[in-house]
Amino acid sequence: MEILVNREPLDFSLEDESSLGEVIDELAEWLRTGRFAITSLDVNDRTYAIHDRDSWADIALHKVKEISVEALPLSQADHATLIALDEYFSLLARALEARDDAPIGELAEELPYVRARLAGYFPSLLDADGRVGVCANRELETGRLPEPVAAEALLAQIADVRTILQTREREYQDPERELALSLGQLAATAGQLVDVPVQLQTGDEATAMQTVIRLTELLTRVMRLVPLVDASTPRPGIDIGGVRRFAEEVSPQLIELKDAFEAQDSVLIGDLLEYEIAPRLARLGQLLPEAGGDT
Repeated sequence: MEILVNREPLDFSLEDESSLGEVIDELAEWLRTGRFAITSLDVNDRTYAIHDRDSWADIALHKVKEISVEALPLSQADHATLIALDEYFSLLARALEARDDAPIGELAEELPYVRARLAGYFPSLLDADGRVGVCANRELETGRLPEPVAAEALLAQIADVRTILQTREREYQDPERELALSLGQLAATAGQLVDVPVQLQTGDEATAMQTVIRLTELLTRVMRLVPLVDASTPRPGIDIGGVRRFAEEVSPQLIELKDAFEAQDSVLIGDLLEYEIAPRLARLGQLLPEAGGDT
């Protein structure tokens, strides 16, 4: 049996694998160590959808003469997936708007996969049961065109999801620009953090939590963007080494902050925000090109 990766023969040792699924799992893990992901699969010149595991996983190896996979760097694979998800929702929106039931059946079949991928990229979309309820409609899920009122509600939901997808797509299109914007937004939150302990003590927990949630979202975004900037062709500008050090320093403080909130320890929350995190945020402007930071 021959294994090809990006059309190049691969010297890949097999042990006790008996099914195609076992081989692909081993191959995917090996590629992941090099920060690559499998994006397409051909077996004996037949193309299979890589996400439709049920269609190929149980194929017996003695029936396989050639396995050919395409693999992309993880960042490119993620970007391609986000684009595909956005295109899916674009197609679904067009079908709902045109009251066209022809593509609905096929789109409905893909909906469980789409929800699973959304859960991986956007955990905030998960409900209390750990499921993504995007486009939850009995008619749609069974391949039928929803009634007009339900379709309108679905279209509004689709618009929100596409906004989230396109926002994440911009991170891959121009990670340095998105990193600079996120750092500027983080620096601007420094002054708001010192108000959080007072808000907690005076019963304004909602405002306090909004500030902390925004802080967490921005920090998560920065940490997600740093490796994308590292992988891109760098332009003179952001002190990426300084940003990386900032992310490493603030990560353990975020864990402490989470624990403090769970313990409802407003004193520790105040100390962490005012004396540990806020000063670091205030210095972020030094890492941006317009502030004359090191490049």
